[in-house]
Amino acid sequence: MPYLTHFWSLAVEEQFYLFWPIVILFTKKMKDLKIIIYTLIVLAIILRIHSRISNPAFVEEYYCSTLTRMDSLLIGGLLAIRMKEGLSISKMFIQVILSICGILFFMAWIFDKDLNQNNIGFSTIGYTMFAILFACIIYLSITHKYLTNIIVEKLKGLNFIGKISYGIFVYHIPIYLIISAPLSELFTQLLNADLNAYTPFYTSIISVILTVFLSMFSFYLLEKPILNYKKHFT
Repeated sequence: MPYLTHFWSLAVEEQFYLFWPIVILFTKKMKDLKIIIYTLIVLAIILRIHSRISNPAFVEEYYCSTLTRMDSLLIGGLLAIRMKEGLSISKMFIQVILSICGILFFMAWIFDKDLNQNNIGFSTIGYTMFAILFACIIYLSITHKYLTNIIVEKLKGLNFIGKISYGIFVYHIPIYLIISAPLSELFTQLLNADLNAYTPFYTSIISVILTVFLSMFSFYLLEKPILNYKKHFT
């Protein structure tokens, strides 16, 4: 179903959340848990590289599979362990990761002329490197709360976007796919040939507006009432 193709990431998350608590339950020592995490991260990278090299056209296997993308979630688990143990992440490490990600972006643009998910740099080690980068960002936001608070205070709209972000994720593709064809036909009738070239841009703007409004209604009428029940389960 084209309207739900982006739900692959939710599928990966749910499969991981079903599997990972069982691993934690039966792993008694933190050291053993870290060994499992590192092993699975390496396994995910190997599987992804093998899939990308053996069948480059099969994007779903190396981009959407739990086995080839679990490294991102495992890196988050590794960050949680480091925080629990009181371990820090050095500035040097963060700078190195940032440099590697910058090089990957540069090489992707220079050699492939695109930043798509099937780019050879991204689809081999790139996904892992960017997961580490975002883990570092989360770490900095936790350890430098005063900076986070300043950003939140200055950009209050971020709080609002954060509230409706799940709805934005769920609705943005279905809305665009539903309205793109009729809007394209409408603009063709109403606009001259020169302006017709901007039809995808106009469609995207309208799609964003509709997505935000629908996400607002979804949050206040559906998500928030359901979230109020979580107090009965925690």
